[in-house]
Amino acid sequence: MLYLISSGADIAARNRNGSSLVHITCHKGLASLFQKLVNLPRTILRVLDLELQTELGIYPIHCAAENGHVDIARILISQSVNLNSRNHQNRTALHYAAINGHLDMIQLLVEHDAYVNARDDQGYTPLLCACAVGDLEVVTWFAENGGNLQSTTDVGNGALHLACKLGNSPLVKYLLGKGLDRTVTNNVGLTPVRCVPPRFVKLVEIIENWSYDTVCSPAPQPLPANHHST
Repeated sequence: MLYLISSGADIAARNRNGSSLVHITCHKGLASLFQKLVNLPRTILRVLDLELQTELGIYPIHCAAENGHVDIARILISQSVNLNSRNHQNRTALHYAAINGHLDMIQLLVEHDAYVNARDDQGYTPLLCACAVGDLEVVTWFAENGGNLQSTTDVGNGALHLACKLGNSPLVKYLLGKGLDRTVTNNVGLTPVRCVPPRFVKLVEIIENWSYDTVCSPAPQPLPANHHST
């Protein structure tokens, strides 16, 4: 490929989806080749354009994040690309990483100031994306690193609604344990438990019998030594 470039190949060419050489390299995770491209003379690098959008508004950093190519992302970061660039659905690289469960990518992006609570066109934050695919590990990480557990989509579905839709018991119990309200309704009046598919009968029982006092109340403090009950 580098030989073709040196021989005058059109490096600005795109395929029918608007993907460039940079997009394809980032999508496939060809880190060694990508580093060589980045090291080309500045006149060529400007033609390559590390922040070019496809027809769907997808940036190279989105390609790397979607596929978990951390080495590619590091190279793009070294070139000061915008980690908060958005596609035509207003999704950022962090949304792509969250949907696909790439925790190491998520950590890298947030470390370099990616917006943790960025909302897409439907109101999904990266944390809500992780809830929608049932990824407890990623949800937990976001909850412990600035992700807003109280955020909702544009139709009023919160993290608990999304977890209930999947019938994902471990995630539902985690969210209940974090104090999320099981009685909150979305825009059409549905509580989380009413979003549970019929086959998950035990999950419905868990939600309906959940004791917030048991999980969320602080342990009682010992009485002072000189205290006397009356």
